[in-house]
Amino acid sequence: MSKRQLRFCFFSLLFIIILSCAPEKKVSIIHAPPAATIDDILSRIPEDINTLKAIVDIKILKDKKPFDFFNASLILRKPDQVHIRLYKLGILVRDMVVRGDEVRIIKGKEPQSLDRLVRFLYRTVLWWEGLSDGEFIERDDHYLIRTDSRAIKISKKTLLPVSQEIITDQGIFILSYDRPEDFNGLWYPSVIQTSIGDFDFHIKIRKIIINKNQY
Repeated sequence: MSKRQLRFCFFSLLFIIILSCAPEKKVSIIHAPPAATIDDILSRIPEDINTLKAIVDIKILKDKKPFDFFNASLILRKPDQVHIRLYKLGILVRDMVVRGDEVRIIKGKEPQSLDRLVRFLYRTVLWWEGLSDGEFIERDDHYLIRTDSRAIKISKKTLLPVSQEIITDQGIFILSYDRPEDFNGLWYPSVIQTSIGDFDFHIKIRKIIINKNQY
């Protein structure tokens, strides 16, 4: 065997040894039971959540083309309040509080593209609220929970929502949820998407904080 062949064999063996010694990347997964009830699903949500803060990015498309973008802080308080702060380039441009169907503007104007979305943010983010007495239906690949005004599809693999329909006087508001992440012990879909009229909304959740000093 020539010296060149010996060198090739040596470096090939060294490369294989290095790869075999590299640390294995740990991937977090959700372990859901093979069967579930509404109580099983809701038991995975801490009972003492009175206030939840979410740091998010909101990308807006109009007619399928980029229209607007905000960084946002959402503070949700039981029973039905959402405090929304919208930022651009780190500057606060909108500040509003939604309580039920009432919107109070603190700074700036209510963005036309967000006027309907903000009214549904409480039920969108705190998706588990008001489900304990809902109708529970098992399907092949998901569970369905129905109330008088909502229908939520729950993944059998994660016991987290994959879609939600909110029934209103103006029609049905449809949301999709994707990419579950572990936010300090709370598993939550990190992507929420919906469409209203000509607008498409893509909400990316960056951080979730629960009950910290009640804000």
